[in-house]
Amino acid sequence: MPNYIPSITEDQAFDALATFLGPLCDNAEILKSQSNRTATPVNAYVELTPLIRKRLRWSDSALNTAGDTRNIGTAIQLNVQIDLYSPDAGDWVAALETVWTTGYPSSVLNPLGVAPLTLSDGIQSALANGEEQYQDRWTLTLALQYNPIVSVPVQSANKLAMHQVEEV
Repeated sequence: MPNYIPSITEDQAFDALATFLGPLCDNAEILKSQSNRTATPVNAYVELTPLIRKRLRWSDSALNTAGDTRNIGTAIQLNVQIDLYSPDAGDWVAALETVWTTGYPSSVLNPLGVAPLTLSDGIQSALANGEEQYQDRWTLTLALQYNPIVSVPVQSANKLAMHQVEEV
């Protein structure tokens, strides 16, 4: 049985977001959270956490031109919590808030198959680490949209033989 892989995956949406965030965050290390047995980076970093994944419309489908494959697509909204760990994190949030409502995010994200939607205000959310020291951390949430398409095989009759039946 074949695997039906979406044209764009959640991981690819996260990679697109990391590509966008990198220059705004002094090219700090950007990682997806909830990785088991992974130490946090020593230097400044950005952590992305998936919060909500919601379908924005019902799936639709269409046959390809050869008639042997059905392409089924939908639109997905992905809300991501962004935690910025750095003495400069407040400036990174200000930069993100400044550019998010312009055309710039679309120019970076759209070619990667992702579209920007909304962005929350940043909140300062200091974190006490294992050494009982406060670490500078700012948090905000943004929403992205991506539109995966899954192609599945279908049976079709592309040649029909017609036989005329005579009445007796």
